[in-house]
Amino acid sequence: VMDYMMKFQPARFRETTRDHFAKRGISVHGCVVFVRNAKREVVPLYYVTAVEDRDTQDAYAVCCHAESAMQRVRLDLPHVRRVSVCSDNAKCYQNGMLPFLLPVIARAHDLDLTVFVLTETQDGKSMLDAFFATIKAAAHSYLERTKSEIGTAYELMRAMDGVSNARFEVLRIPEVTKSAIQAHVSDVLRERVADLGGDDRVVQAAALY
Repeated sequence: VMDYMMKFQPARFRETTRDHFAKRGISVHGCVVFVRNAKREVVPLYYVTAVEDRDTQDAYAVCCHAESAMQRVRLDLPHVRRVSVCSDNAKCYQNGMLPFLLPVIARAHDLDLTVFVLTETQDGKSMLDAFFATIKAAAHSYLERTKSEIGTAYELMRAMDGVSNARFEVLRIPEVTKSAIQAHVSDVLRERVADLGGDDRVVQAAALY
């Protein structure tokens, strides 16, 4: 299950009125993976990524966050070969290329993406919402304990030390042009379509879409 947390606002232990205004939030994305342990019990594992120097939440960023989570799944759960993805219907997940790109990203890490489900935007709450509350509580506890500040993605992830069943990473997402993304998507889709014996016109139409 994938979702974005509300942007974390930089905070200080003692904050002046001037510090309160003109903040740029830290973009935080979460994935919760449900697996069965040796006792056949379902256990949630959380993979959280915060972005440094980029707060845009778009399909490009979603692909980066998803790939980070898939890389961690392969390291932490090497026996897993098939995954299903679920998200709400927020704008960043609605991009028509995600159903094409997520399976390609999964295959790059020896995973098969079997299902990609979009729910309504606020169709109930997932376990991620509760975990995001845990992140905020851990951040405030860190501020009180260290009497310092959290102003960057790195500082936010450092404040998560001690939170169980979770992996925290910082992503640096380079800015790329739309034409560069289309060219890369075309190359990837051309390989996939060729494998299926498809027509190159399908690639061109999909890349433009």
